[in-house]
Amino acid sequence: MPDDEVLRAQVTVGAGDQQGELLEQSVQKNPVTGGWRLIFQVRPADDAPLELRAFLQKEENVLTETWSYVIEP
Repeated sequence: MPDDEVLRAQVTVGAGDQQGELLEQSVQKNPVTGGWRLIFQVRPADDAPLELRAFLQKEENVLTETWSYVIEP
């Protein structure tokens, strides 16, 4: 994909109400690999594990697999 392509990230923080907050996110082209990088910052609501999920899309088309991770307190 060209460097000026507009990709969007879908980031889900927590599986229930008020488990955490997405503070910021950024999608950038990696000039070394030619791939794309998603960077995001979250804030957990408490000391419980926090489930994160994310994927990249172009318009309505999903481009990547869903990344899934659990942050332990």
